[in-house]
Amino acid sequence: ITPGSKAAQSQLSQGDLVVAIDGINTDTMTHLEAQNKIKSASYNLSLTLQ
Repeated sequence: ITPGSKAAQSQLSQGDLVVAIDGINTDTMTHLEAQNKIKSASYNLSLTLQ
């Protein structure tokens, strides 16, 4: 988590496990696919954490 980033401002912590991005299960996503899904969010992004 980069200090000052949107993730840090949203109180995400290192070690949090993202299990869904905008309601889409991340089990079969590659790291790159997950990154692209997050980067392509226009305004709101919903992450489900474990």
